[in-house]
Amino acid sequence: MSNWEKYKTIGVCLSDVRVDFQQTFVDRLAKTAGEQGYKIFVYATTTDLFNESRYNDGETTIFDLIHFERLCGLIILTESIHSDETVERLIAKANGCNIPVVSIDRCVEGCYNVIFDYSKAFETIVRHLVDVHGCRTLNLMAGIKDNSYSMEREDSFRRVLDEKGIELDERRVMYGGFWSTPTQQAFDEFMKTGLDMPDAWVCANDTMAMIVCAKLIEYGYSVPDDCLVTGFDGIASAEYHVPRLTTSKQDIDLAADKALEIITSVNSDVPVKNTTSVEFKPIYTQSCGCKPLNYREVTGQVLMPLLIRLDEDSSHEEGMEHMQAFGEQIDDIGELSKKIFNHSWPFSSCYLCITLDNMFMNINSFDAAETMGLKNDETADNLILLESLWSISGDPYYAGGGKHFAEALEAFDCFIFSPIHFGDKGVGYIACALDPKNNNTSRSNNYRYLVKYTHTLNHTLEVINNQIVLKKANEKLRELYIRDYMTGLYNRQGFYNEFKSRARKSLESGKAGSICVISVDMDGLKTINDTYGHSEGDFAINSIGQALLLCADGNTVCARFGGDEFVVLIFGGEDTSAKERGERFVIEVIAYLEQLNRNDGKEYGIECSFGLSCADIRDDTVIDSLIKEADVLMYTEKVVHHGRRR
Repeated sequence: MSNWEKYKTIGVCLSDVRVDFQQTFVDRLAKTAGEQGYKIFVYATTTDLFNESRYNDGETTIFDLIHFERLCGLIILTESIHSDETVERLIAKANGCNIPVVSIDRCVEGCYNVIFDYSKAFETIVRHLVDVHGCRTLNLMAGIKDNSYSMEREDSFRRVLDEKGIELDERRVMYGGFWSTPTQQAFDEFMKTGLDMPDAWVCANDTMAMIVCAKLIEYGYSVPDDCLVTGFDGIASAEYHVPRLTTSKQDIDLAADKALEIITSVNSDVPVKNTTSVEFKPIYTQSCGCKPLNYREVTGQVLMPLLIRLDEDSSHEEGMEHMQAFGEQIDDIGELSKKIFNHSWPFSSCYLCITLDNMFMNINSFDAAETMGLKNDETADNLILLESLWSISGDPYYAGGGKHFAEALEAFDCFIFSPIHFGDKGVGYIACALDPKNNNTSRSNNYRYLVKYTHTLNHTLEVINNQIVLKKANEKLRELYIRDYMTGLYNRQGFYNEFKSRARKSLESGKAGSICVISVDMDGLKTINDTYGHSEGDFAINSIGQALLLCADGNTVCARFGGDEFVVLIFGGEDTSAKERGERFVIEVIAYLEQLNRNDGKEYGIECSFGLSCADIRDDTVIDSLIKEADVLMYTEKVVHHGRRR
């Protein structure tokens, strides 16, 4: 990338930009940083890196794209990246370049830390139920037993109940694992205890709260009339839930502002605290009874947005299916670029660049591109498969980076980079700028669509990769079938295939012409083998093969039938007969071998005997008869040569 020197650039590292927290943080940072003259480069994997796998190793290659020395600060959303090794590597590289690193949502050594006060926020929710709604019997749906986040919220729950003098029956504390299935199981187990339904269910996250609401309805209870329910974390899907969830949400905007403030202060030599705490924002609404359930609101603010989102998702999914389908049929890079562009509408309206490096197709990208119809340019670093600015896209080209990136950098403040990889091998990246003022869909959808788009593009390119590699493998197998392994000339099978193919085309053209078959046999191979060794004999055979190839033109087919026996097929033209061409060919081969014998320093000479047989091309042309006739003439000459050597 070029033109960086003009800008103050902050790098942001995160995993899975689909998550609400990541989306909100990036949006706020881009807005605030842009107002202060910063450019934001977001390096995002499409998975959370939770499990060790070759695929996740490939995802982390996006972080190799970071030019740490060009950054004025690095922000890592450490809780989104479930790979401590990756986080530690990023911090070490940034520290090595003496740039400030800010860790969000987790205290990490070597960073300035912006954390959220989960404990205080959870206590606030529990106190609200007790103080405002008068709840005296409460159930806790905690997360994973002994998990630090779950334990912190459980401790806060117990602390408030102890503070309020409320006795807790331990059977009212359950563990839902932070997701649906264990929450359903924990709820069913509670119902078997025979305990009374509590005044309120306090859930350690919104996902479990929504499951608890569904289970209450399943058992015949109404929320909030029969029982109050609260969640935690304030995820976007909670806004579509009926009833709306009472929850508590991190002040993500403030966290982004604090991170930017820390980087600015450090670069200005202003002292900064190592750890900054950010509070949550409680949201008291329908599931705790603070707001009445409004069915008109349900229709207008819940159902309609969901229907619109469903329609947009369906359209995007269809486009991604088409992208996967055409990947199985394309073998031309220009056509591939156009097809991809047709399904890139959520991103190409601003700036989109798809860059592939020389790992593409498991072989040198220039060879691969040439195979697919793009002119070779070995002076460039990368293949720019697609670059679009303001919905304008050109043909693929070779360059170190996008031609229009400098222009895009002037227009946009935030760019997102996602990896393209085959397994654990990084082969490129997607760079895009998402501007909410110019997109047809919501900002949230664009983040979700970017992940799906990246996955689909990865799959499509890998399919094409496999096809090209298979095509080349098949070509090599075919060459092995029709080529002589030692000299590279056609073998007997390849010779006959070429004769049949060329003779048929000649007859179909109506200008059949003539052919000349030349039988070529090396003189004195046994003497060379016996006197100088078989390696020298191989050298002599290869030299003859080289002589035949160098003297051949497009009308000539050269083959080695075995040992020191060669056969050459020459087609005549409108101006020159095959016989004339054959005689000239023999003269050129003899001249080449004479020159070789003078210059190669060998104690022996390399010579051949030749026999020529010519005929017009007809439907009944029998190539074997011509070969036999040429052999007879060659052996006649060979006897003469043998007599001379004696």
